[in-house]
Amino acid sequence: MFWHWAYAMISPMHEDAVSFACPHCGIENTHAADFTGGKRQKFVLDCENCCHPILIRLEIREGEIENFTAEKE
Repeated sequence: MFWHWAYAMISPMHEDAVSFACPHCGIENTHAADFTGGKRQKFVLDCENCCHPILIRLEIREGEIENFTAEKE
């Protein structure tokens, strides 16, 4: 698995929730991954703290997140 920007992990309470550090301010953000959105996904989220845009890329294989990146847009 490839994790980018400090960390990203699957929350043990919600298997589809991904936690990651904002590449702008470093504050933890959480996003519910959409497993029906295709194997490779790319979208932009705003940081919950600083509101800067974050480019999210993820790859899903066999019902699990295999690759995840959170980068400055």
